[in-house]
Amino acid sequence: MQAEFMIKLANKFRVPTITFSATSPLIRPINNPYFVRATIGDSFQVEAITAIVKSFGWRSVVAIYVDNEIGEGIMHSLSDALKDVGVQRSAISQEASDEQILNGLYKLKTEQTRVFVVNMGSSLGFRVLKKAREIGMMEEGYVWLLSNRMTHMMRENGRSLETMQGLLGVRSHVPKSKELEDFLKRWKRKFKNENPVGDGTEPNVFALWAYDSITALAMAVEKTNTERYMKTYGPHLIEALSDVKFKGLAGEFKLINRQLESSTFEIINVIGDEERIIGSWTPSSGLVNAKSNKTTSFLGKRFGPVIWPGNSTVVPKGWEIPTSGKKIKVGVPVKKGFTNFVEIKTNPISNVTTATGYAIDIFEAALKKLPYSVIPQYYGYESPENNYNHLVHNSMKGSGMQLLEI
Repeated sequence: MQAEFMIKLANKFRVPTITFSATSPLIRPINNPYFVRATIGDSFQVEAITAIVKSFGWRSVVAIYVDNEIGEGIMHSLSDALKDVGVQRSAISQEASDEQILNGLYKLKTEQTRVFVVNMGSSLGFRVLKKAREIGMMEEGYVWLLSNRMTHMMRENGRSLETMQGLLGVRSHVPKSKELEDFLKRWKRKFKNENPVGDGTEPNVFALWAYDSITALAMAVEKTNTERYMKTYGPHLIEALSDVKFKGLAGEFKLINRQLESSTFEIINVIGDEERIIGSWTPSSGLVNAKSNKTTSFLGKRFGPVIWPGNSTVVPKGWEIPTSGKKIKVGVPVKKGFTNFVEIKTNPISNVTTATGYAIDIFEAALKKLPYSVIPQYYGYESPENNYNHLVHNSMKGSGMQLLEI
């Protein structure tokens, strides 16, 4: 809301407005001639997230996002990119209480999908992760993939990585440089002098973008003749700013259509107190192995070793049998003899029906190959005519029973 208000003022008075924090794709520079996004827009990370999801073969994801423009911004792009995968949405209010967060997580826990993409501010986001851990959603079989904003803010205010073990994250690449190293030294020295009991927090990427924004603005002002263009200073300043190019603290500063673009995203894996870079993504090469610098698939020569939640090295399949899942009714014709092929029995005490045999083994093995969970519930069906006609007839009438032909 604040960004939109400032943009309206900028357009009205023809004065450039520069932002280093408004990342939502809902705010578009192309529709606002005096708006400059000197930060990486959230939409650029979508392809990297999509590549990760598809490379592991996950067939469904849950996007957990804050219910405002920050969270909603990438939902349209993410849904389009993963249209052949399936994206379930779970919005959480910025003012949500711990109880409301838990209620939302409990609901997700009873469902099938175990792959969660989180896109929200760091304060709310890490509350969600903490509560997820408390209720057992950070155990083996779960996948948590953090967006660019959250990944960059992992260590904000000296935050511990204890609640984030096994998580994956994407973040825009900030190249190492002598300028950045010198800046961090100066910043730490000044911070320590002014905050003797501080936690030693380093400036995050948004601070680096802010620094580069001021540098870019100063360079643009120097190129613009104030006296000559007094009446049209705004348009000329925005033109000069669009032409500014330099190597900043956060990397190459170059505006395309008045917004900063990133061509490289790092893929990180939280292990212990380390944000281990396991690979990267670029538009030209896709996913690239951090060790070999070669294009790869997670399913082939896997980035790694990847440590998943629960300290597991086994790639999660992305789904589990839901605790509230519906069962599929499977009708099994009852035949005498050939019990090794198929046999169905009903326990007289528990009234539970079980089916065994070669045909059942093949059927259940096929179910396990599906990209979603199917829970078979067997029903014996004894036909007086010793054929399938009655069973097929009941299926066609909409009894909800599926025929297992053996």
